[in-house]
Amino acid sequence: MELVKAEIGKYCKVIKARYDPMKDWIEDRIGHFLIRLNHDTKEIELGFCTDGNVIEMLITGKTAEEIYQTLGRQINIIKPAHMAYVGKELYKAELCLRYGKPYIQDQEISL
Repeated sequence: MELVKAEIGKYCKVIKARYDPMKDWIEDRIGHFLIRLNHDTKEIELGFCTDGNVIEMLITGKTAEEIYQTLGRQINIIKPAHMAYVGKELYKAELCLRYGKPYIQDQEISL
């Protein structure tokens, strides 16, 4: 595969990325997700909660991709930013599982 250098067009809109979790975070009305590692089965667990932290659906798998692809087939009305967050956290969990490191949702990982 050949990589081609792309040029910025004359009228390209350039947007500086920013995010302040205290100011910009908006809860997704559909619910929230809890992510953890199951070291016994060597799997990632994604719990979907709508009321408190009571899990209503649990998706388990070995990789971030198989879990978020399955999630996309099960719940198709998640905000795009929420789905991106879930994908990011699942990948962090996958790396921790692969390298035998602890995973805590919403915290940096140390590999």
